Amino acid sequence: SSGLQPDDSEYKDFQSATDSATDSLRIKNSNTQDTRIANPRERDTQITNSAFSLRTNLLRWATLTADLGIEYRLARIGILVNGTYADWGWKDKQRRYKLWRLSPEVRYYLGGRRRGFLGAMYHRGGFNYKLGETGKAGDYQGGGITGGYRLPLTRHLAFDFHAALGYTRAEYDEYTRIGGVNVRRNKDGKLVKNYWGVNQLGISLLYDF
Repeated sequence: SSGLQPDDSEYKDFQSATDSATDSLRIKNSNTQDTRIANPRERDTQITNSAFSLRTNLLRWATLTADLGIEYRLARIGILVNGTYADWGWKDKQRRYKLWRLSPEVRYYLGGRRRGFLGAMYHRGGFNYKLGETGKAGDYQGGGITGGYRLPLTRHLAFDFHAALGYTRAEYDEYTRIGGVNVRRNKDGKLVKNYWGVNQLGISLLYDF
C-alpha cells in the first residue's frame, strides 16, 4: 500500500509551478487590457496637448484678408496672438479696402478631451474703407468673452470654431476723394461709434507641432 501513496514534495512543486503560470497569464492579460484602454486616450492627448500650433482664420481669407496666428498651450491654458492685414485699392484709389488687426487671447480648455473652451480677448486695429462715394478711416479697440470648440481632423490638423461677445469703440473720419486727395467731411473732430455684440467670429485651421 505504501507504493500507492503520492509524494507530498512532488505534489507541492507541481502545484507551485501551476499557480505561478496562472499568475503570469493573469498579469499578461491585465497589461493587454490596460494598453487597449489607454490607447484612445493617448491619441486624444497627442491631438489636443501640443505645445505650439499655427492657425489661420478661413473666414478672413474669404474676404481676401491675410490672417495668421500662433498658440501656446500649457495643460488647460492656451495663450494666442492673431494678426490680420489687407490693403486693396482700385479705380485710382477711388475704392479702398485696408485694415489691420492684432488680437491676443487667453483660453481655458474644458472637459476630459479639452476641446471646448472659454476665454477673454483684446483687439486693436485700423481701417480705411471706401466702397462708395464716402470713405471711413480710423482706429478701433475693444475686447470680449470668447468661446468655441476645437475639432481634431488628424494628429496634426484641427478646426477651431470660435466667437466673442464684447465691446468695441471706433474713432474715425468720413471723407470723399477729390482730385486724388482725401477731403475730410466731419468738421468737428473724429466720429465715434460704440458697439456691443459679436466682435469676433472665425473658423480657423490649425496645425499642431
